[in-house]
Amino acid sequence: DLPGGLLFAAALALLTIGLARTAQPGIAFLWFILAALAATALAVYRQATAADPLLPRTLLRAWDFRHANLAHLLVGAALIIGMVTVPLMADTVLYASPLEGGLRLLRMTIAISAGALVGGILTQRLGARPPALAGLALTGAGFLLMSRWGLDIAEPWMTVHLAVTGLGFGLLIAPITESALHSSRAEDRGAGSALLTVSRMMGMTIGLAALTAWGSSRFQLLAGGLTFSLDPAAQAAFEEGAVEAALTVFRGFFAAAAGVAFAILIPALLMTRRPGTRLPPQR
Repeated sequence: DLPGGLLFAAALALLTIGLARTAQPGIAFLWFILAALAATALAVYRQATAADPLLPRTLLRAWDFRHANLAHLLVGAALIIGMVTVPLMADTVLYASPLEGGLRLLRMTIAISAGALVGGILTQRLGARPPALAGLALTGAGFLLMSRWGLDIAEPWMTVHLAVTGLGFGLLIAPITESALHSSRAEDRGAGSALLTVSRMMGMTIGLAALTAWGSSRFQLLAGGLTFSLDPAAQAAFEEGAVEAALTVFRGFFAAAAGVAFAILIPALLMTRRPGTRLPPQR
């Protein structure tokens, strides 16, 4: 379904470009969002009327698939908050080098890899629900701990908090994928896995746009009363106030990510795969 594919691609591209302008909303932002909505409406119409649509209709009717995609959308939003905030916070208020900021993020991403392996084993043995719920609990708890970081955050607690968060994200990979594809026909699993990836990427795009818009307005609100002066004492007070405002914003980012992680518990609870069940044979 080439026309359907082009319409979906246009909708995603226009939405991404529009959301990238969230920090500076204007007429261009409005036009891109309206164009994205129009392209989405046309893509949905094409999906509903095409003889052989881009996305199999039986796949979209499966509730497990819907719940898994919703969960993956929200996972993408929470993940991008962590991946952006950790190095940005290190590079600004913690006065670390860009290399150190990257190494701090690496602690979380290594834990994601380890969690993915463990999550796959647990999903195979227990089904999708237990590792998904455990992963979300760890991710939410990790972000809550990070939302309490101060300027004096040090080892080993920084690594522990980052590792807990990353381990939680890793545990989610296998159960979400398994839940999405469990009820799919063999010939539909390629489209299903692709749509699952799109859900995560769109969650990351929306999360980054929200991060930019809310973070900018929040920082301006907190730092709006600061005045710059050539007096050394006033400059020190200005810098201290700006750092405190930025720290408050970063803490808010982590708290928001924790809220998103705990919100994913709802679709995760609806992933109904049970231990011992097997995929039906395909004909």
